[in-house]
Amino acid sequence: MKYLLFAFLFSALPLMSAEESATHPYLKEAAKALVDADGKKVDQSRLLAPKYVLVYFSAHWCPPCRAFTPKLVKFYNEQGGGTKFELLFVSSDRDSAKMLGYMKDTSMPWIGLRFGSSKTADIKRTYGGDGIPCLTLIDENDKAVFTSYVDGEYVGPEVVLEQFSTLLKAK
Repeated sequence: MKYLLFAFLFSALPLMSAEESATHPYLKEAAKALVDADGKKVDQSRLLAPKYVLVYFSAHWCPPCRAFTPKLVKFYNEQGGGTKFELLFVSSDRDSAKMLGYMKDTSMPWIGLRFGSSKTADIKRTYGGDGIPCLTLIDENDKAVFTSYVDGEYVGPEVVLEQFSTLLKAK
């Protein structure tokens, strides 16, 4: 009888899908609009599964961005990007072709938020700053851990990489 009651109670509980139980509650909607450098749709789990996500605000037309992006590519490749953490590129380009071209030209191995996504402005408002390049590290609850803007002052994306590198080494 105990087992029947347990089975009944268990079957009455709503089962959570992988999407519902995933980390990053704020990014769930954005995860529906992920693309790779070829513009192909990317599985949501790539963004939602890792504990940490770096959000990178950049554009092909921005000289400081083009100078920083190779450093970020190197960091991503050397520090376990795609497994220990993921990176979400949020473009400030003026069209999809420029965004995807920038991703290809700089060999960005990470995912991008599809150009024109309804979440772009919201993510920029939540995690970005007044300019680019901007880098923000968020945890599994989508709380900013480190950012390129501290108390309204621009400290730059390199500071975020240094802080995150220290955090990764401590783990």
